[in-house]
Amino acid sequence: MASAPAEFKVVHRPEKKAFVAQFTDGVEGKLEYDLAGGVVDMFHTEVPPQKAGKGVAGVLTKVIGFEFNLSCLLTSCA
Repeated sequence: MASAPAEFKVVHRPEKKAFVAQFTDGVEGKLEYDLAGGVVDMFHTEVPPQKAGKGVAGVLTKVIGFEFNLSCLLTSCA
C-alpha cells in the first residue's frame, strides 16, 4: 500500500542557506546547502521520521535545482 503524500510547503531561508519543508502539522524538514563559485553543494538533508519515505527530500532537491537554475547537482552528504 502506498503511503499518503506529505502536505507541506517549501520555504527558502537564504540567511541559513537552507530550504525548509514546513508541514501542516508544524514539523519541519530541511535541505542545507553551500554556494561557492557557482556550485551548489547540498550537504545535509533532514526529514522527521514520521515524514520519511514520502519523497520530501526529493522535492527539496528539485526545488533547489529550479531556484538556482541548475543542470547538475552536487551532493556531499552521506
